[in-house]
Amino acid sequence: GGTMRAVILETLDAIGPLAADWEGLARRSPFATPAFCLSWLAAHREQVSPFVIALFENDRLVGVAPWAIARSPRGLRGVTGIGGPDIPYHDPVLPATPDPALDAIVGCMRRASRAWDRLSLCLRSGPGLALVERLRPLGWTMLERLPHTVIRFEADWEDYWEGRSKHFRNNL
Repeated sequence: GGTMRAVILETLDAIGPLAADWEGLARRSPFATPAFCLSWLAAHREQVSPFVIALFENDRLVGVAPWAIARSPRGLRGVTGIGGPDIPYHDPVLPATPDPALDAIVGCMRRASRAWDRLSLCLRSGPGLALVERLRPLGWTMLERLPHTVIRFEADWEDYWEGRSKHFRNNL
């Protein structure tokens, strides 16, 4: 491989030229969610500002940390996923050999640490958890989140639905 370079992209205009390569990474990654897609970022641009870390090797996009800055009600700037803090799974999509990419992300975050006040990332993949371990020695920690509830439906949806209370059905 070549030299890994990490660049922070803070506007949709800066991200736009990478759209095809970005979507290609998303299709190949087991960790990408719908909130990883650029269309998701465009739809939520009123709630978050892009803070995407693009990873290049020999000028080719090889990874993306699909993040953004969201302001809390108290005005704190938190690094979160591009879909906002309520969407789980903010894991970066990295090349097959992730260590140089993780080091590049950490270096990039160190250089830009004045752009944010806290990390509000939900990292759950192997590379995401490895990133957490690299950030801890710097005194940076993630807000811990409990896994989201999963509802398993019975084979016969109608029987399942009829067996639930009205309150349950309304809340669902």
